[in-house]
Amino acid sequence: MVTVSNENKTRVDYLGYKQVTEVLALVKQANETLNDTGDIDSDSLDNASSHLKCAIDMLDYYLRANA
Repeated sequence: MVTVSNENKTRVDYLGYKQVTEVLALVKQANETLNDTGDIDSDSLDNASSHLKCAIDMLDYYLRANA
């Protein structure tokens, strides 16, 4: 019974890692796209970019901690 539980945990861990990796790529792409707007005077876009950078850092941290 323990073997099945360990196999399930391994499978779930792998799928979670894979999904977070995909999300990280999408968030990075979103931040790049946002920065490509060329609007350097917008506080709203700057704030959104800062939040995306924070999300990137947190996802990176998660992936390193759960590798």
